[in-house]
Amino acid sequence: MNVVDEPDAGNNGSLTLCASDMPTDLFAQLNGSPDGGGSWSGPSSSPDGSFDPAFMLPGTYTYTLDAPDPCPDASSNVLVDISIPPDPGADGSLTLCTTSDAVDLFTLLTGTPEASGTWTAPGGEPHANLFNPAQDPAGAYTYTVTGEAPCPSASAVVTMGLSQPPDAGLDGSITLCPDADAVDLFSLIGGSPDEGGNWTAPGGAPHSGLMDPSSDPEGTYAYALSGVPPCGHDASVVIVEVSEPVTAA
Repeated sequence: MNVVDEPDAGNNGSLTLCASDMPTDLFAQLNGSPDGGGSWSGPSSSPDGSFDPAFMLPGTYTYTLDAPDPCPDASSNVLVDISIPPDPGADGSLTLCTTSDAVDLFTLLTGTPEASGTWTAPGGEPHANLFNPAQDPAGAYTYTVTGEAPCPSASAVVTMGLSQPPDAGLDGSITLCPDADAVDLFSLIGGSPDEGGNWTAPGGAPHSGLMDPSSDPEGTYAYALSGVPPCGHDASVVIVEVSEPVTAA
């Protein structure tokens, strides 16, 4: 009488992977001491017993060992589950003027971000989804969506830039005699105007900003500063009157 050893397919096992994980050997997930040389069957084809969560279906994968007669074939199962990784979207960016309205950082993410994440400011402290350019600093704002094990959390970044609006100061005025010395119009602007702007004379022609009452016309002299996008321009005016001198009777 011949005694034939029964094949050992090991004991059932289980496996949970993230869809972004690398391929895994199903044979290594069997418990016990399974014999090699068997075949795999399951929801997706796996001739070599490798499971790739990127495209294979979850479910029960069966390892089978053929047995010589009269022994029955042996089999065991690996139950595979797949967790979907979180999607924080893709990075975005925006530059605002410090006088702009607040903006929802979530709308600046690209891709298809999940709405369940949280924000942190450039220094790492928690931050609301609204960015207020009047008080929030420029920099990288990080959006993080918590992953379901074994998937790790994932993040995307929105980089915020800020531009300062130009300050052309406050309107001014002066009355001069026609024989008075030339006056620097910039010194007549109120507030704290930025330098580097351009002057135009009452008729709209470019002007140096040094008003000579003996030769320049009276009227409204405009001072304009160009803004760095997205900030707009700013302007102020100096109204100059030239009075005729009083003569003795």
